[in-house]
Amino acid sequence: MIKPIKKGKFLVIISLLMFTIAACGPVHNSIRPTTETMNKIQSLALIVPPAPNFTVIYERAKATNAPAVFFGFIGAAIASGHNESLDNKKAELLSPYLDTFSCRSIFLESLQKTLNWTDRFTEIKVLDKEFESKDVLQDALVTLYIPNWGIRLVNREKNEMTAFVELEIKMIRIEDGEVLWDDRELVMGQRGCPFRSYQKNKELLRNDLNKTCKDAGSRIANMLIYQ
Repeated sequence: MIKPIKKGKFLVIISLLMFTIAACGPVHNSIRPTTETMNKIQSLALIVPPAPNFTVIYERAKATNAPAVFFGFIGAAIASGHNESLDNKKAELLSPYLDTFSCRSIFLESLQKTLNWTDRFTEIKVLDKEFESKDVLQDALVTLYIPNWGIRLVNREKNEMTAFVELEIKMIRIEDGEVLWDDRELVMGQRGCPFRSYQKNKELLRNDLNKTCKDAGSRIANMLIYQ
C-alpha cells in the first residue's frame, strides 16, 4: 500500500522542484573591468543598436513556477505564452501614446551629455551602425543593447507598475579583442502607478518613461567614467 505524502513533505518536494526548474534557466557570467584596465582606455567608440517596441510586463511578473511543477515544461511554455499574449494586449493599448517616443534616442542623448561633462576620455565617437572591432580606431568598442523597455509590475498588492529599461553592456578592447565588460543592468523608475493610471493619462506614461530612459543613459555614462 502506498502511503500518502504528508503535507509538510509535499511542500518540501514542491519547493525543490521549483528551485530545480529555476536553476535550469540560462546563467550569465558577468565580466567587469578593473580600475587599472579602464585607466588605459582613453578613447571610446559607442554603438546603441535599435531598441525593440514598448513592452508591458504584468502577467509575466505575476506568474509562478506552478505550471512547470504540475504540468511539466510543456505546461510551463503554454502558460508563459498565454501570459505574454495578455501583456502584449496591454502594450497595444498604450502604444498609441508613444507614436513619436524613442527610448534609444533619449537614452543615447543622456549618455552623451553625461560623458561630455567630463574630460575622462580624449575621444567619444558614436557609430551609427555596428562595426567589426578591427575597423574601429578607438581604444575600446562599447555596445549598449536595450533588449526590453516599458512598464512592469513592481507591487503585486497594490498592482503598481513602474517604467524600466533593461541594458546589456559589452566592451571590447580593440588592441587584442579581449572582452573587458559583459554585464546587464536594470534601471527602474521612481514612481509606481496602477496600469489604469497610465491608460488614462498619456503624459504620465511618457514622462515616466522619458525620465527612466534619461536615468539609464546617465547611469551607464557614470559607470564608464568612474569604473
